[in-house]
Amino acid sequence: MAYTVPIIISAIAIVLLGMGWGALNNYRNNLNIAQTNKSKVDAALSNYNINYDLKLGFLKSFHGAPKVKSDLKFYYMK
Repeated sequence: MAYTVPIIISAIAIVLLGMGWGALNNYRNNLNIAQTNKSKVDAALSNYNINYDLKLGFLKSFHGAPKVKSDLKFYYMK
């Protein structure tokens, strides 16, 4: 009976660590996919001598989903 409390605390810690690692792995996988897609778009645009400038602004939102203001400009390079 004396070991039940440390075992319960250890089990909770293992579960929380697993949740943290799962979220981290999900973020890293999504980042890798986004970087791969961006490099494909960059390669396709460079074939046509097109460059772009992307500016993102994050607007404060206290309740609800955060809002993003984006400005995307394409430039044709001669």
